[in-house]
Amino acid sequence: MSALRVGVLAYPDCFASEVFGVPDLLTMATHVAGPDRAGYEVTIVSPRRRVTASGGTALAVSPLREIDVLVVPGFDFVPGLDVDAKLGALAPEIAAIRSHAAAGHVVVSICVGAFLLAEAGLLDRRRATTAWFLADELARRCPEADVRPEHLVVTDSGVTTTAAFSAMYDFALELIRRHSGADVSRTTARVALLDDAR
Repeated sequence: MSALRVGVLAYPDCFASEVFGVPDLLTMATHVAGPDRAGYEVTIVSPRRRVTASGGTALAVSPLREIDVLVVPGFDFVPGLDVDAKLGALAPEIAAIRSHAAAGHVVVSICVGAFLLAEAGLLDRRRATTAWFLADELARRCPEADVRPEHLVVTDSGVTTTAAFSAMYDFALELIRRHSGADVSRTTARVALLDDAR
């Protein structure tokens, strides 16, 4: 089995912790699995040359490339945010998400990253989730989606969405289970003190 190519899509003001959370857990899983099992090739990608994440964190990014799984982090959804303007400013990222999905690859959103997937048209006629307190807003903006805020992780036809912040670890552990095996996923959860049975 070859290394699974995972790309995290960085964009202006995305949550830095959601950019690094999944890669860090995949790094742990690679150590747990050892050299005889396929690991993960993780890259922070962007259609932009420079990206500054939440809190003014400058991110080193690589150009978009062919990958197996594209992870889309969330952003700070502050009260009074002009969501249309926010998403409009992310047109290059939304185009990249749409292109990646059209090529038949897996797309995953973390928390309010689901709003980018919705804008890319990926949630139409699919089940999805997002942060519980923004589920109504997502359903309003994407009426063809079946929004299920009671779920931590929802996968529907190659598109995965996760609920609030910590659900990125639930997704990552499931990804590890599928790619590296249940034993590696279980041990990685123990090392990181994560609940793998939520």
